Amino acid sequence: MKKQIVCFFIAALLVIGSMPASAENAEPEIRQLLVLDNVILVLRADGRVIPACLEDDEDGYGELEMQKEALDAVAEWKDIIELANCNSLVAGLKKDGTVVTVRIGDYNVPEKTETDDWTDVVSLEGGYSFIGGLREDGTVLTVGSEPMIYPDELSFFDELADWTDVVKLDIGVCSAGEYAVGLRSDGTAVYEGIYDVGWTGPDNHITDIACSGWMLIAVREDGRVVANGEDSWSFAKTINDWRDVRQAVCGDTEAIVLHNNGTISATNSSRNKLEELKNVERIELVMYRYFAAYQKNGSVYIESYVPDELTQLSRTWTDIVQIYTSQPYGGQCFLLGLRTDGTVLSAGIDFNSLYREALKSV
Repeated sequence: MKKQIVCFFIAALLVIGSMPASAENAEPEIRQLLVLDNVILVLRADGRVIPACLEDDEDGYGELEMQKEALDAVAEWKDIIELANCNSLVAGLKKDGTVVTVRIGDYNVPEKTETDDWTDVVSLEGGYSFIGGLREDGTVLTVGSEPMIYPDELSFFDELADWTDVVKLDIGVCSAGEYAVGLRSDGTAVYEGIYDVGWTGPDNHITDIACSGWMLIAVREDGRVVANGEDSWSFAKTINDWRDVRQAVCGDTEAIVLHNNGTISATNSSRNKLEELKNVERIELVMYRYFAAYQKNGSVYIESYVPDELTQLSRTWTDIVQIYTSQPYGGQCFLLGLRTDGTVLSAGIDFNSLYREALKSV
C-alpha cells in the first residue's frame, strides 16, 4: 500500500511538472504595440511599457527615433492603458485619467510638453505635430507643436480647446497641414484646421467619422455616407449609391466602407479583392501603411506596402484583434499581429526574441 502511495505521489509530481506555467508565473498579456523607427513599445496588461529595441541597419533610423534616456523613462511608467505618439512625443494614458509624456529625439522641440494638469482623459489620438486627449466631459486637450501651416492670427490649440460634447476625435495630416474632426454626442461634427478642406456636412445624424489626407467622411444614421475633400468629387456618385454602411475609412483619394452584412465596398478599383470578403467585423486604413479587414473568425486580410511574402504569411494568422507594421521609410519591413490572448505573431522579424531580450533589462 505504501509503495502504491509513493508511486502515485511521484506520478502526480511528474504531471504537475509537465503542466504549463500558472497564470501567476506567465508574462502579462500584451495590450498594445507602438512601432517607432528604432523600437517597439510593448504595453502590457499590467500597465508596464517594455521597450523592445530594433536592430539598426545600413539605412539607419528616421525621425521617430527614441534616445536611451527616453527609453529608460518609458520603462519606468506604471498603470498605462494606452499609448500614442506624434513626431516629437510619446504619450501614455494612465488608468486614473492622467497622461505622461516623453520626448522623441533631440529635435522637433515641441512648444507644449507638459501634461501634468491633465485629468479625466479617456483616449489619446496622435497626429503629426501634436497629440490630442479626449476627456470624459467631451472637451479636448493638446500637447506638442502647433501645426506649421495655420493662420498666424489664430491658435489651432485654442480653437480645439473650445470644443464640447465630443465623443470621438480624429486627426488628419496632408501636404497642406493638419486638421482635427470631432464627432459630438448630438450627431454633429466639428472641424478645425486647413481651410481648403473644411467640413461641408452633413449637419447632423452622424454616427461615425473618419479622416485621412485630403479626405473627410461621415456615416449617417440611415446607413448612407457623405464625404468631402479635395478629391471626393471624383467618386461622389459611387459613395451616394452605398447603403447600410456601419463603418467608413478613407485616404487621400479613396474611401472604403463596411456594410451591415459584413461585406466591403471601395472607390478604388485596385481594391477589388475586398468586395469578395465576407463576415467582416471591422476595417482599418492607415495611409501609406496598410489596410486591414478583421473577420469574425479571427482572421485578417491585409493589403500593405510591405513585401507580398509577409502579407501572405499573415493570411494564416488567427484570433487577430490588431495589426501593426514597420515605419514606411525605415530599413526593416515587418508585420505584427496582436491576438485575443495577448500574444503577438510576427512576419519579417522575430518579435518574441526581441521581447524576451527586452525583458532581461527591466
